[in-house]
Amino acid sequence: VLLGRSPLPRPEPEWLASAEDEAAVRKAILKNEFSGNHVSPMQLQETFRKCMANREITRNLDQLKMTGATVLYYSADVRDAERMNSVLDEVRSAHGPVKAIIHGAGMLEDRLIIDKTPEQFERVFDTKVKGLSVLLEATKHDDLRYIVLFSSVSARMGNKGQVDYAMANEVLNKVAQQECVMRPNCRVTSINWGPWDGGMVSPALKREFERKGIELIPEDQGASCMLYEMMGDKSCPVEIVIGAGSAIGAWSGSRGERTEDSPQPLGKDKLSLTFKRELDVDRYPILGAHILGGRPVVPFALMTEWLGHGALHENPGLFLHGLDDIRLLSGIKLTDEKKLVRLLAGKARKKGAVYEVDVEIRNGMKDGKEVIHLRAKAILTDTLAQAPLFSMSEDITSQAYFRSIDEVYEKILFHGIELRGIKEILSCSSCGMVAKVSSAPSPEKWMADPLRSNWIGDPLVLDSAFQMAIIWCFEEKGVVSLPGYGASYRQYQNRFPSEGVTAVLEIRETAEHKMKGDFTFLDPDNNVVAQLIGYEAVMDASLFKAFKP
Repeated sequence: VLLGRSPLPRPEPEWLASAEDEAAVRKAILKNEFSGNHVSPMQLQETFRKCMANREITRNLDQLKMTGATVLYYSADVRDAERMNSVLDEVRSAHGPVKAIIHGAGMLEDRLIIDKTPEQFERVFDTKVKGLSVLLEATKHDDLRYIVLFSSVSARMGNKGQVDYAMANEVLNKVAQQECVMRPNCRVTSINWGPWDGGMVSPALKREFERKGIELIPEDQGASCMLYEMMGDKSCPVEIVIGAGSAIGAWSGSRGERTEDSPQPLGKDKLSLTFKRELDVDRYPILGAHILGGRPVVPFALMTEWLGHGALHENPGLFLHGLDDIRLLSGIKLTDEKKLVRLLAGKARKKGAVYEVDVEIRNGMKDGKEVIHLRAKAILTDTLAQAPLFSMSEDITSQAYFRSIDEVYEKILFHGIELRGIKEILSCSSCGMVAKVSSAPSPEKWMADPLRSNWIGDPLVLDSAFQMAIIWCFEEKGVVSLPGYGASYRQYQNRFPSEGVTAVLEIRETAEHKMKGDFTFLDPDNNVVAQLIGYEAVMDASLFKAFKP
């Protein structure tokens, strides 16, 4: 008797039966399910997931039946006590009392603690812990001979982004110990599995296990190990750790055999949808402080923050070290209607000590092509690099600035109160500029339903830096500017200081319509927090009209 949340399997349509590889399945779905019409990546992925789940269940049931076994599948959520009681009553009526439980339900919502919501925690924790409680209650009158719980090595060693999963598995371990004492005639075992080569082990988890030197368990060997543990008696330990590699096997006394199959390096894949958002000033009031040409425009600095989120979304436990080749292709300007934007990210690719992830912000189709607003290559790492030393040039600090901050925002800049991050301009010369700038308030101050409870970088610091570039262009060239490109952004601290930073702009090159420079952001102790190298701004007198319509 198999229980799962997936619906009862249905016969696979003829148009899908011959498609085996992922690309062929997706192509068939587009042609037959959506009749070739435009469909969002999220819709396609959800349909693909359902089709593959249906196929996997069907094939697994067929393989079991080929052994001569009678196989029953019920669609049920293990947390639903009423449904579980109903299913088990039906099973008992037809086949007699329940003799064994193998509890393998689980799910992941990988996030660092600071980014994990209570609802995400409960889904992960309850699937294992509440699910087990429901099963034990529903079978309390059955004379069980076996209870096998699928725990995880994360209960012993932990995993970044998996505090809920680790806690749930450790609860399973302790419940198993208790059940073993209470059930003298039942073989109770809680198997702390290492990572299997399939199932719930995502590419991000494979990468983390690879970093720790932990190999993956082949599916056939994992099944054999479980059967071997079930053959034990009451003298055998309740909690077992089973892994494919010697790191876990030697430590735990695992009966699993060592395998030479190791995770393969991550390769470059197509981009997939990370999130989508409808933008308007009601949900994103910060946009009301960034008006150009009479219309709200999403700040370049805020878009780079979204790129960082997109890169980290499928890579819990890593940090954003930077962004390379940050290219603004088309600004996001709001009209009277809501603006739908989508953030897409590729798979992480190992490159030396870091990981690279392609990220893009898109918005629908125009003339048959995707509208790409911003693209970059994110640089992720599990340990932040040491910050470089920085020495400020005397040429940059040689001239004091003569305008007050109020005058700057009234006469030169277009930014509303919420984005007026420059607190004091310390100097401004032909070589560059130095200013004290504020850090951004918490994300919920700027928008409803933020992606994270804390900023990855600091969009107000970055936007203030771009404002410094505007001021420099105005004072030195008589025009204003807008950001267009950044060659390399690097961040050396997890968070920007709450008290703000000192921003240093060093001018590298100017042309008729372009300014190139580097930004360095210093904390109160003059340590480098972050740097933006190869910043390019577009300068043009025509922008005055958009700034002050």
